[in-house]
Amino acid sequence: MLTSAILEYPSGHCIFTCSTQIALQQSMRFYGSTGRIEGELPFNATPGGTARVLIDDGRDLNGGGLEVVELPACDQYTIQGDLFSRAILEGGEPPVPLEDAVRNMAVIDAVFLSGESGRWERPADVLQAAAKAV
Repeated sequence: MLTSAILEYPSGHCIFTCSTQIALQQSMRFYGSTGRIEGELPFNATPGGTARVLIDDGRDLNGGGLEVVELPACDQYTIQGDLFSRAILEGGEPPVPLEDAVRNMAVIDAVFLSGESGRWERPADVLQAAAKAV
């Protein structure tokens, strides 16, 4: 229901907290060295409503660089299913390569393993262990 993690990549760090079923609220916030992006209701926007994205260039602490973009609500799961079905029916490439899912699961597995071991865990090591087990 609640987890936090620090991921270390050659290009920088990713620090996150993810919670589900903690509060009736959805949001995503991304902070960078020059600003932030926030998505309100990023997963299940109200049908017929709008989804708001806040983009702040960080120029001042009072929100002087804040832009609010409103997008029509959509059902991301339907879009994902439609694109996958189209790839199968038309013989094309899936919208997201299978390798992305494998790498994402390796990161998730490494986070769980790190929670158990209390050590830094590498997704590459998790992938190697899984390949040996098969």
